[in-house]
Amino acid sequence: ILDVALCNAIGIEIGLAFCRFLNAREYHWTYISEKKRNESIPDQKNTKSVHSNALVDTIKRGIQQFSPSTFDTFRWHVLESRFNFFTASCVVFLLLFADLNAFFLKTSLWVASESHLNILRLFIIGFAGFPSAREFYQYVSDPHCTRFGSQAWILSAILLTELCIIFKFGRLEFTQPFTYYFPQHTQIAVVSGIVFYLAVFFFIVPRSSQRKTKST
Repeated sequence: ILDVALCNAIGIEIGLAFCRFLNAREYHWTYISEKKRNESIPDQKNTKSVHSNALVDTIKRGIQQFSPSTFDTFRWHVLESRFNFFTASCVVFLLLFADLNAFFLKTSLWVASESHLNILRLFIIGFAGFPSAREFYQYVSDPHCTRFGSQAWILSAILLTELCIIFKFGRLEFTQPFTYYFPQHTQIAVVSGIVFYLAVFFFIVPRSSQRKTKST
């Protein structure tokens, strides 16, 4: 409860605030080689200050090369239709899937917790998730997009390969029955979550979409 209420909630709020900051920011994509056309010729007395300002501007422009040219806001509209709800659920499922693979791989392959391989994998999956999420959003939101992006296919293949590795090398690690690793209260929580998901999918989402169509 504390993990969800404090750590996850604080991280979500900070992420949303950062997204709002990026969305409200005005971006200026400028190459280092470009110069201002209307720049006046400086006097000899101010040559030193002009050169220092030019050096600062060059450094700023160099740093801006690593900043985004635009910031696109993702609007999933989860409760507008069952398709939107299902696609958003797929994104959440893949995030949890990638997170759980880290723990199962560490256990199945006997990788130490302090190993740098764990951090390296998290960085690779994290950075690969940005273009994959963008391609997935483009595929489900743009009616003119008819093909799944290559980065999304690669990340999906990586996650499935990790799952195959877990099934191959983890059979000897998890030899107890399913109920041994998941106590009764955990099983009740999982079943309750599935029932709640189905209730939202079949009852709440259609009513929300009907209300929107009536209002329009």
